[in-house]
Amino acid sequence: MIKAFAVGVQDHPYAWLSKPDNPVASPQDLVGKTVGGPATTEILYKAFLAANGVNPDDVEYVATGDSVAPLMTGQIDVWGTWLNSISQRR
Repeated sequence: MIKAFAVGVQDHPYAWLSKPDNPVASPQDLVGKTVGGPATTEILYKAFLAANGVNPDDVEYVATGDSVAPLMTGQIDVWGTWLNSISQRR
């Protein structure tokens, strides 16, 4: 099971997902974690950290593409995706 713990909405809804065995309930919980997602979403990631006062040096970002596999296999702790893509990943 994957839980969405944050959503950023401007023109398109975006979510950051984590697994229940390694939950992220707030932006501050990202400290010390590895975050992944498509390379084109890195700007959303940086804006999300800045808006929530999280130092980007305290969180690792890895471009993982649009597959949830790195999250499910433990290669990353958090994965970013468009909400309209979640149903395709079930």
